[in-house]
Parts: sequence; C-alpha cells; structure tokens
Amino acid sequence: MEKALRIKPANWLVEIGLPIIVLAGIAGVICWAVGEITFRFVLATLLLVVALLHLFFLLRLKNTAHLIPLGFYLFAAGTFYAIPFQIMYVTGALAVPAGIFFALFMCVLFKRKIKWRYREVLELAARSVRSAEDGFTARPFLAGKIEAKPDELKSFAEFLLKQAIAYPIADGEKLVLVIPENLFVYLTGLKKDYRAATYVEIDVNGKMAVKISEKDYRRYQQEFTFDQLCAALGNLFADFFEMHRNGKSAEIILRMNELGLVV
Repeated sequence: MEKALRIKPANWLVEIGLPIIVLAGIAGVICWAVGEITFRFVLATLLLVVALLHLFFLLRLKNTAHLIPLGFYLFAAGTFYAIPFQIMYVTGALAVPAGIFFALFMCVLFKRKIKWRYREVLELAARSVRSAEDGFTARPFLAGKIEAKPDELKSFAEFLLKQAIAYPIADGEKLVLVIPENLFVYLTGLKKDYRAATYVEIDVNGKMAVKISEKDYRRYQQEFTFDQLCAALGNLFADFFEMHRNGKSAEIILRMNELGLVV
C-alpha cells in the first residue's frame, strides 16, 4: 500500500493540542476559584458526562468497544467523587478498576476500535485516481450498480454505522451512506440533511450515485479528476459491500488501519 498520503495531514495543534490547553486552563481557573474539593466534584462530573457520552455511542453504534472507555470514565468519576470523603477502601476499590480500564482504553485507542473513519474513507477513495484534469463539480455522479438483497444492504449499513465508517439514512426507497466529518451531529439528530455532505446513494435496484462535497474535495493535497474520484469512492463502497457479504469485514478495518491515521 502507498505510504504517501493523498489527504492533507490533520492539524494536531488545532484538533488535539488546543483543546487540551483550553481544558487545562479552564480546570486551573475552576480550581483556583472554587477550591480543591469543589474542583474534584466538578472534574468527577465532567468524567461522568464523558461516560454517558460513551454510553450514548454504545447504544447508537452498537459497538461494544465503547464499554471500555465507559468503564474507565465511570470508575474515574467515582474515584474523584469519593476522595473528599477520605474513605480509603472506597477510593481504592474505585481507583484500581479505573486503572485497569485505563490500560484497556489505551489498547482500544491503539487498535483504533472506536475511531471515526472519515479520513480513511477519503484517503482510500483517492488511492486509485491518477489524473488531475477536471476540478470540483457539485452534481452527484452515477457510479455503477451492485446486486444486493434488502437484508444484505441492511446488514451492510449496520456494519458501517458500528465501525463509524458511514451514517446510513433511509430516504424513501434509497439508502444513503453519509460520510460525515462530524458523526456526532447525525447520531444526535442535530443534522438530518445530507445533501451538502459526501455520500454514497444506493437505490432499490442497486444503482449507485456518489457525491463528494467541495469541503471534502479541498482536503486533498492535490487536484484530482472529480468524476474519477467519485467513481473511486463508489467502487470502494462496492468493494466494502462484497467483502462484508462474503464475511470479510475484518479486512475492511485492516485496510483502514494500515493507513496509520490517528485522527
């Protein structure tokens, strides 16, 4: 597999570094303003909120890997809630499993078990495109046809959602597989309109149409022939469908993990 990425690298400072700095600053201000004990309660509450967020992902995605971070954040929250009461055996009883779940959490992150796959999809789609003749156009692109039974498409859509590869939307007799940068807004229902997003559409006869948003197209490091890029995205999902139907879903995840994308 090619090593040079075609999608622009993630901005670590903006996506990871800046949020950490901001959160650390806010935590420092809270600790200074309200005192150590209150700060621990605030921190425990924030950890509990994150635990509930992973519970939400667990219920919506049906991905059991979210049980690991859920366990970590729950036990970590309980530890910080218990510290001010100075009941050592309670604090220890909560801190030990929190440590165990933390180690497991690091394994889950390392193995990319709960990673959103937006960037991997864009990268894999561009791997087979070699020309750069025509730039972006807003229209959807017809991308061939697959032979699929309704139950096979349903199973495929559930797999894509579980692995955070695409968000499926039933639109009449069409199945629309949205590839969103922010999956959360679709999971919560904050966003339902997919027409401005990148998506693969499959109608009742198996005919596929692909649209790549201008924002996603600009994420590539070079210009690509737009029709070829759309065709490549359609072919990618057709390949994914065949792999899933033949019981080779693990190979889809392996292909994505081989890209080595962290965010």
